[in-house]
Amino acid sequence: MNRAFSALATDLISTLAKPLPGADAHALMMPRPRRMWPDGIPPADVRHAAGLLLLFPGAADDPHLVLTVRADTLGQHGGQVSLPGGAIEPGESYAHAALREAHEEIDYWVPRRMGLTVAVWESPTLRHDS
Repeated sequence: MNRAFSALATDLISTLAKPLPGADAHALMMPRPRRMWPDGIPPADVRHAAGLLLLFPGAADDPHLVLTVRADTLGQHGGQVSLPGGAIEPGESYAHAALREAHEEIDYWVPRRMGLTVAVWESPTLRHDS
């Protein structure tokens, strides 16, 4: 099924304005068996990360999604296809980290005048930054 970008954008904005499904939906979609942190790693040492789901219209109003391929030389996740994103720096919000990483990885920067709404995952809830 082909959908126009404008229809997809309208549906996404409407859906993200509603209460989100929360922990039950995450439990349903999580990998089985669940990935556990290795023993001996304190939670304070875990680095949180953010990714940007960047959708944009093509010439025929068809939706496009930006994905990156991580360099094979990277120690973690080398060669994997991913959303632009990465580790959150101290004092940085999830939204700022996702946008900063997108700028670093694909030279994408969102002008403030765009009034962009960013949906940000922060365990255990999803919140919206604009």
